[in-house]
Amino acid sequence: MDGLPASGLRDIRELQRGLTEAQRNAATGRELTEATKGWILRAMPTPDVTKLEAGDVWIYAEEGTGLLRALSQDNDIPLVEFVRGAAVADPAFPLTNATASYNQGQAQTVVDTVENLYNAFMDLKSSLENANHIAS
Repeated sequence: MDGLPASGLRDIRELQRGLTEAQRNAATGRELTEATKGWILRAMPTPDVTKLEAGDVWIYAEEGTGLLRALSQDNDIPLVEFVRGAAVADPAFPLTNATASYNQGQAQTVVDTVENLYNAFMDLKSSLENANHIAS
């Protein structure tokens, strides 16, 4: 076949060889995408559902928030829904001027500080539970 005239037939044969090689490389080559390397999704307006075909899912970053959403012909759902927990007040730590010797006033300050820490911890725990970040 190499004796074909330098015409369309030789070009066709070269295209066939190239196609065969490309198919072989595609079957044994690397993946087109690697999830471990992540994706960059630009914030954009909500996509037009009419452009999706049956079974298509469009993943996008919600405009203005950057939160990930998935859109199909059936629904539009958040992929990761962030629920902000309630604010937790900083506890008071009045032990900075504690004396080296024991006195009843300092002992009560220690008790009050431990109670402040306990209350702050319980507020934080409740906030995380209410936001579904930890089990209650």
